[in-house]
Amino acid sequence: MPRTTASESFMLLEVDFSTDLGINFEISEDTKSLIADAIVTQIKDRTQAGKPLGTGGKFIKYSEAYAAKKGVGINDVDLTLSEDMLNALVVDDIQDDTIQIMFDNDEVIARAFNHHTGDTLPKRPFFGIQKNELANIKREASTLIARDRAQAAAIDASISEGVDFG
Repeated sequence: MPRTTASESFMLLEVDFSTDLGINFEISEDTKSLIADAIVTQIKDRTQAGKPLGTGGKFIKYSEAYAAKKGVGINDVDLTLSEDMLNALVVDDIQDDTIQIMFDNDEVIARAFNHHTGDTLPKRPFFGIQKNELANIKREASTLIARDRAQAAAIDASISEGVDFG
């Protein structure tokens, strides 16, 4: 499963291409970027739809006072007041084997942590990616992944036949 590190000053999601996505061969930077961006989009879309990470159902209701301040019903929970928290969720780094996603705005990290863990706010877990969401992302990127697999296989075949690329 993807690994999440969360504290009031740092939140990081790491997704491993091999372990979490089942991609055991070299894929292009374009494919990696597409998958990384899709993960960020999925987290934002799920959150704004009011669906918590991994539990199904809906987020815990807003208080009546907060819902009135925001101008929504108490059941319209989307963790979006000014959009600065979710807009700060970005792809931080893409390595050969992992994607790292984090918040790039220090001012929103504590708020995101408090929402996610229930530290000082009602617990509304949102920061992470579910196995079924990764499967959907992989399926959406399948054409690019298949292209990359074919290229990797061709290179492996050439190497085993002793072709000199230099």
